[in-house]
Amino acid sequence: MGNNIGEHASEIKKIKNVFIGVLIGGLAGAATMLLLAPQSGKQTRDKIQLKSIQWRDRTTGLVKSALAQVRSDTREVTAGVR
Repeated sequence: MGNNIGEHASEIKKIKNVFIGVLIGGLAGAATMLLLAPQSGKQTRDKIQLKSIQWRDRTTGLVKSALAQVRSDTREVTAGVR
């Protein structure tokens, strides 16, 4: 039983690390895009807005999926304790 809790904590840590990596990668990509943009300021702002919306939607989906997995794992662990 103790091993399951350790594995669960390890999975949460992995999910957290992936989320942090995606966030840092997104910020680095956005900064690079701003510095290397070959188009006008308005076009760049429009492109940033579109990409921001896409990243927000993608991140929301990943977070919802991760939360669903954590809830499922939590139910399994608590069912095993009872």
